[in-house]
Amino acid sequence: MTVEEILAQSRTKTWKIQQLILLGKTRNEIAALQVLGAYGAIQNVYAAMQRNGQLPSRTTPQASPRQTSSQIISRNVQRISRDASAPATPTTTPTVAIPPPQTATNQPQRENAGNLISVIGNRQLKPVTEKFGIEIEAFNVTRPTLRDALVNMGIACEVEDYNHRTRPQWKLVTDGSLQGTNPFELVSPILVGQDGLFQLKKVCTVLQMQNARVNNSCGLHVHFDASQITFPILQNILINYMNFEEEIDSFLPHSRRNNSYTQSIKNHRTAVENARTMQGLISAFDGRYYKVNLQSYSRHNTIEFRQHSGTVEYEKIENWVIFLHNLIEYSKNYKFPRSEANFEGLKKLNQKVVYDFLITRINQIAA
Repeated sequence: MTVEEILAQSRTKTWKIQQLILLGKTRNEIAALQVLGAYGAIQNVYAAMQRNGQLPSRTTPQASPRQTSSQIISRNVQRISRDASAPATPTTTPTVAIPPPQTATNQPQRENAGNLISVIGNRQLKPVTEKFGIEIEAFNVTRPTLRDALVNMGIACEVEDYNHRTRPQWKLVTDGSLQGTNPFELVSPILVGQDGLFQLKKVCTVLQMQNARVNNSCGLHVHFDASQITFPILQNILINYMNFEEEIDSFLPHSRRNNSYTQSIKNHRTAVENARTMQGLISAFDGRYYKVNLQSYSRHNTIEFRQHSGTVEYEKIENWVIFLHNLIEYSKNYKFPRSEANFEGLKKLNQKVVYDFLITRINQIAA
């Protein structure tokens, strides 16, 4: 059986791991699929097979990869955050409920740093529950081949010409801005909460198995449902993103910091702060090619975040989605003080696992 056929079987994870090992896949390769558990779980199955004499003769033990703290946290980041000196440890994102939000109003909000940080420090972070959508730009796989692989994994998908219509299934379309052999844009249907993230994880597994690749022409776009987003909340989202824009830039590649498709929104601060209506916010920007795109509000009733670089790695996409979700949830009640919008501020807005991941990305990009 192929990898796809093994994963599609209605069998236990242990059985699937055993079959992949017998197929000749290494433990690191199986862990990279991100659907059968972490490396430790796969190692346990491997060890049991080794004790029972079930391993192929060519299979040899592998050393578990190790990283030092100096590889994970850069010296510059250590100066910013005393708590970021240890390697990121994968954990489950907290799923505790946030207290009912206060009602946002059109009145100017006081930026009392002391009170605000106290509130942030005591608040509990809400899990992703809202509707969202993903657009993954990549290349190196023909669209029919990728469609068939997704369908074989139980994910409905169709090949279409370029369009902006929302479908009930995933769709593969063309995009003239993409470079590379067999470029494509994979657009999700409306995804919801944790179930949506789980489906996204399966899609990323298929993309990696099909050897989909990305380059500097590729991006990752995330849409969030804006049907319940009022004018003051949207204004807060834009201002908070502006305030943290330099920090966000630092954990994304240089190619995504201010190119023609992901322009900075900081230069529009005055227009955003002076706006008094939803249309005033939308009119503050002259198109959709900004890090935060409000044209999608008029067309799809969503807010589109365009800044992230192209990727087919679920861990990167998941952390970016949760980061944006946290920013939106916070913006429903508050504007973060501009003077406090630094890495310490990001720590207060995000779960530790997300913050640690961002620090790791900064170190990787700076290397």
